[in-house]
Amino acid sequence: MISLFLFAINTSFAVENIEAFFDEQYKKATQQNDAEAQFYLGRMYLKGEGVKQDFTKAKEWFEKATEQHHMSAQAVLGSMYFFGYGIDKNKQKGKELIEESALSGDPIGQFYFGVLYEEAEPQKTYKGIEKNIDDSGFYQDFVKAREWYEKAAQQGNMQATYNLGVLYANGRGVEKDEFKARKYYEIAAKGGDRHAKHNLAIMYYNGYAGLTKDLAKGVKLDIEAAKQGSPLAQYNLGLFFYEGTYFKQDYTKARKSFEFAAAQNEAGSQYMLAIIYEQGLGVDKDPERAKHYYYLACQNGYEESCTQANAN
Repeated sequence: MISLFLFAINTSFAVENIEAFFDEQYKKATQQNDAEAQFYLGRMYLKGEGVKQDFTKAKEWFEKATEQHHMSAQAVLGSMYFFGYGIDKNKQKGKELIEESALSGDPIGQFYFGVLYEEAEPQKTYKGIEKNIDDSGFYQDFVKAREWYEKAAQQGNMQATYNLGVLYANGRGVEKDEFKARKYYEIAAKGGDRHAKHNLAIMYYNGYAGLTKDLAKGVKLDIEAAKQGSPLAQYNLGLFFYEGTYFKQDYTKARKSFEFAAAQNEAGSQYMLAIIYEQGLGVDKDPERAKHYYYLACQNGYEESCTQANAN
């Protein structure tokens, strides 16, 4: 799993009063036409921090900041267009906005340009003629993705650092190297990246990349990642409570952890919730709710769930 959209700006505002912070930024943005404040407001509306999530307002504030050549705002706006996040998808416009930001040296722009190269359609060959599936002329290129991630990572972008770890773990654009993957995960985890914390936890659980197996260290990292909203970490903790393999078995705590992850469409958690409601583990049996979760898990690619989801 790579860091993709929201995670380029995944750190929450470290302020005691988020509402007061919003008011302060709103005054700067409106009365002083401050681009940085406009960018902050865009972030807050994009993520629903201190305000109700509103993609339209996020887009409007990013546009205002972009008009003043705020390159980070331009990169995030470009990603909204490219991925169709909350607005109509326009890959070409998104690419152009991100590319200009990246070429200006902005680390968020560099990060997203790496994501574009990683997520683009592979180049296809039809009867000897090379043609991209969407005719964009922009093809998947893991080497270029790595190069742009490296530029962003050198400027302290933790999401790009994490994505470098993923490339090395999977041997994409580089020779597979779990030790380098671990190095990048450790850097990104120290920098607060939730995905890196979870992947590092997996390494501790299994004793990968020269690490001694250490369940306690892995759980500690997954707890931190789960608190930051990592659905895979939430799923892992749910399993620990469900199976009683680290914590004392507690179906209620397992269910709550699975629910957090399921709300983010984590299929494994949806499947586990279906079992919990089907068997009445810590809750009253609820066949309809169980079938609902089987259906969601199936829709999200958990094949084992599809048989129950389609049962009469």
